[in-house]
Amino acid sequence: RLLREILDSLTKKKSEIDTKDAILQDLQKELGGKKYLLVLDDTWNEDTGKWDDFKSSLSGVTTTRGNNIVVTTRINRVASIMETHPKYCLEGLSKDECWSIFEEKAFSNGGALMTQELVDIGRLIVDKCKGVPLAAKVVGSMMHSKKEKHEWLSIKDSALWGLDGDGNEVLRILELSFHHLRSPSLKQCFAYCSIFIKDFNMEKQQLIQLWMAAGFLQPDQRSNKEMEDIGNEYFNLLLQNSLFQDVEKDEFNTITSCKMHDLVHDLAQSVSKFESFTLLE
Repeated sequence: RLLREILDSLTKKKSEIDTKDAILQDLQKELGGKKYLLVLDDTWNEDTGKWDDFKSSLSGVTTTRGNNIVVTTRINRVASIMETHPKYCLEGLSKDECWSIFEEKAFSNGGALMTQELVDIGRLIVDKCKGVPLAAKVVGSMMHSKKEKHEWLSIKDSALWGLDGDGNEVLRILELSFHHLRSPSLKQCFAYCSIFIKDFNMEKQQLIQLWMAAGFLQPDQRSNKEMEDIGNEYFNLLLQNSLFQDVEKDEFNTITSCKMHDLVHDLAQSVSKFESFTLLE
């Protein structure tokens, strides 16, 4: 699959080729006699045999010297498997940088009142974000709707901060936001997004229709809201909680689509593992 994705990236079109040999032949046509820099971002596969096979296949594509592969990963074992030069371990953001992200999300635009008490608690929460900007952004967005001191203390003291050291610390932090979504149906709508591949551009109206078809949206007779109205509300709540990002808008400034951060997609997959969803290609 990875070789096919490399070919698709080079040709700017989706390949219909299925066999490995045919893919390698096309890669040779594209790369023959050329130098390349290949970036494998957010790599997670820990199968040594697969990586050995991949590197062997790629080495036969071109004999040109000076090619380089850059691998980014959150998993130390993957870095060790792929390592041919000393690895670079990136540092997280400073506490002040993380606080700046958190502060903007939590206190701006009608959010929590910026009292000294909440600032002090908020800084303790930010310390738990481990310098990860996405964690500060998502947790800060979650705190935006929490106005009371006891709500902030509840988040600070949450058991989900008890990290288990399995390499999924960021995922544990993001779970906080999921668990504090306001209703089971909203949680279902978020988990449903795991059916899409990573970096998929989700069309807003299509997504709402899928939620409706799955039975996650029910009309609210008390407020005269139709299912589509509730779907729009849920979409906006997930966006406000920074679980959706990279929005696109039309000429009328109306949001038409969005994406999920890779780590948020991992969260959706994690919380949906007990659900029976069908994968959309």
